[in-house]
Amino acid sequence: MKLVKQIIYAMIASFLSFLINISILFILTEYIGVYYVVSALISNSLAAIFGFTYNKNVTFQHKGKYLIKSLQFFFINSCAIAINILLLYSFTELGMYYLVSQIIASIITFSIGFLFLKHWIFKK
Repeated sequence: MKLVKQIIYAMIASFLSFLINISILFILTEYIGVYYVVSALISNSLAAIFGFTYNKNVTFQHKGKYLIKSLQFFFINSCAIAINILLLYSFTELGMYYLVSQIIASIITFSIGFLFLKHWIFKK
């Protein structure tokens, strides 16, 4: 039951992070005129900060070792952002609309990210 609860909370965290990511990506790209790859880097980073905080406090209710856990998280998230940006760029350059590319890239990186959160970063 605990695993199911964690998966549900992780999905909520991911959904909210995704909304933050897509919203900032869209606003920066469409309204401010920032290149979509740069917008994605900024939006992914801000969504990651939210995701870490939510997962630490709500999903896994992890106490202590904040510095170590945050460094682990941001290491994994930096790798995920790099993969996300690579996928976003590749799909978009192949002719896909950048927001659709971001949705697909986010789904792929979420799956990998949860496993690292559960089994490495917030392992009890």
